[in-house]
Amino acid sequence: MNDMSMDISASANMNIRFSFDESTATYSCAAFSDIVNRFLSSQRTQGMLLIDLDDIKFISRVKTKAVSEAVVALIVRNIYNNIPNNAIVGRLKEDTFAVFLPDLQYEGELESIAKKLILAHREPVSYNKENYICTLTIGGVQTSKVKIDDLSAESLIEHAEIAQNKAKQNGKNQYIELEPEYLEIVNRKAYVLTLLKETLYNKSFRLNFQPFFNMRTGRLIGFETLCRMKDPKGGYIMPDEFIKIAEENNVIFDVDFAVLEYVCKLLYRQKNIDFKGIISVNISSITFVNPMFIPTINNILLKYSTPRNCLAIELTETAFLESYTKAKANIISLNNLGIKILLDDFGSGYNSLKSVLDLNVNILKIDKSLIDNIHEMQSSFIVEKTIEIAKLLKMDIVAEGIETRTQFETLKQMDIKAGQGFYLGRPLSEKQFVYHLNRKDDFDEYL
Repeated sequence: MNDMSMDISASANMNIRFSFDESTATYSCAAFSDIVNRFLSSQRTQGMLLIDLDDIKFISRVKTKAVSEAVVALIVRNIYNNIPNNAIVGRLKEDTFAVFLPDLQYEGELESIAKKLILAHREPVSYNKENYICTLTIGGVQTSKVKIDDLSAESLIEHAEIAQNKAKQNGKNQYIELEPEYLEIVNRKAYVLTLLKETLYNKSFRLNFQPFFNMRTGRLIGFETLCRMKDPKGGYIMPDEFIKIAEENNVIFDVDFAVLEYVCKLLYRQKNIDFKGIISVNISSITFVNPMFIPTINNILLKYSTPRNCLAIELTETAFLESYTKAKANIISLNNLGIKILLDDFGSGYNSLKSVLDLNVNILKIDKSLIDNIHEMQSSFIVEKTIEIAKLLKMDIVAEGIETRTQFETLKQMDIKAGQGFYLGRPLSEKQFVYHLNRKDDFDEYL
């Protein structure tokens, strides 16, 4: 035992107030943080490993809590056998442990320890004549690699968790160490989330409207609502970025309905219009299967006396994959309300055809990737078959992402009637959108 481990042992013995988990011989979360904070030093290279036991909750469900706890105890014994004597181990949750390394001796030591732990747990753990496989997912942070302004046990755990989350996204059963660029990503997400909540509170989303055109006559047949978020630093934050963050932080329902309500309010303000086209609003798959989706949309439509026949809900096929039964029920409800269903990105996934055949979708939007490669045999074949399916099922088709005259002419020859893209028309501002709403002669009643 070296001087560091003797110091830690002495400290722990002198402070009997420290909580200790007897079954795993690890410190409680509070005790672990307290001890680590005593030994943090800017003069040493130190590290933190955050370890998730991937399968413990499953074992607890299929067996018993007592069995899972026994397996945990065996796993922690393995952890102790593969870490330095001076390491401090804490139990943060049922299936999460932290290991603090107070004095790393060489550059790759933290990674070496973590990979040793993962390798040791690829073999099953034996308890009561049964074998249990429980892999580890580990995130790590080393003080010499990442600058941490507030050096504390809590901040080390938070930084290790950033790396661990990345490891989970990559499929678990692996180790990832925090790199400075990961922090930039996290800080960016935090910035966008804060701005997103402020935008929701102030109801200050910026909407543009991408027109649909009749490709035979060149006249309007509708609009897709595009949501933007103004960035105080300049420019706009696009939905590709903030929608994912909204989904991860459980505010996507509020975002989707803020946009839908704004569109309905905009229509309500236009008195005596005779609008024959459609206005589509993109809805996240998470929002679509939410139990409050249909009641909320119905309340908004009633509040603003929105004409049901001009509204379309635009979905991707993930809405059906999340919860097929709920999605199907909601589509039936929307059809009963007179609202059209538009399936976006059709042709980009292998489940699209099944979705169309099983569900009462009204409009297919052919994915931009197929339009980009319409001159290639495979893409052309998929588009032709999509047209056949749509005709057979009496559906309408919109080709999205038309950016060249060649694409436009090819799609016209394929008998696609509706198109969308920069070649036909760029997104309109709210003012331009309202102008066209009040000019019924600009529209063909196609969709």
